[in-house]
Amino acid sequence: MNPQALIDGLVAGSMIGLGAIGVTLTYAILRFANFAHGEFVTSGAYLTLVIMGALGAILGGGASLAPFSVTVGLMLALVVALAATGLLAIALDLALFSPLRRRGATVIITVIASFGASLALRSLIEFVFTARPQYFTRELQIAMPLVGGVRATPDQLGSLALTAFLVLGTHLILTRTDVGRAMRAVAKRWARNGAPRSPLLCSARCWRCGRGAFSGSAPDGRGRPRLPRLFHDGRPHLRHHVPRP
Repeated sequence: MNPQALIDGLVAGSMIGLGAIGVTLTYAILRFANFAHGEFVTSGAYLTLVIMGALGAILGGGASLAPFSVTVGLMLALVVALAATGLLAIALDLALFSPLRRRGATVIITVIASFGASLALRSLIEFVFTARPQYFTRELQIAMPLVGGVRATPDQLGSLALTAFLVLGTHLILTRTDVGRAMRAVAKRWARNGAPRSPLLCSARCWRCGRGAFSGSAPDGRGRPRLPRLFHDGRPHLRHHVPRP
């Protein structure tokens, strides 16, 4: 097995895993797969870019945090984008999914509604930001040699560490807090208890979509933070744009 392929897979898998945990939480509590979750990931990335630009205009560009390519403005923008993406998820739930739950809509109706919300959000993002790939920074990093001939950039290592922290935080919230235990109880007793209460649902949506915002803003396999590209070769998708060498 190629050790370099292993570290590259870990970097890519760490971003995908954060989004996958959010989809899992939604399915466990509400018993439907939310097709709009990918758009929350993309929204979080673009919100981070917009907020970073606003902070840069007010506070100045700022130097990168060596040895990483990110700046203080990007880190502050990411924190604000986490909360903003959670609020976006709550707003969509109140406007679309909550009325369907009150009317006793079936799972297939809810899934179709989430698919429609996904298309609407995707089109809105493309209309505002266009389909051109955008970057938080164009600074290039040289991969550092690690053990066993493996090489990785500081951004990649930082992304892995922060992802591990978020996954551990999710585990502790679900196992050590009252809100987390309530989420697990609802997931296990859905048929008996019916729809979850609104505060519990809002907490779950905020946490999963906040992590999704980080997933969309994380560095890619080549160590450059960038935004997910909406369209490539004429086909819509949510995978990240990988520049050709």
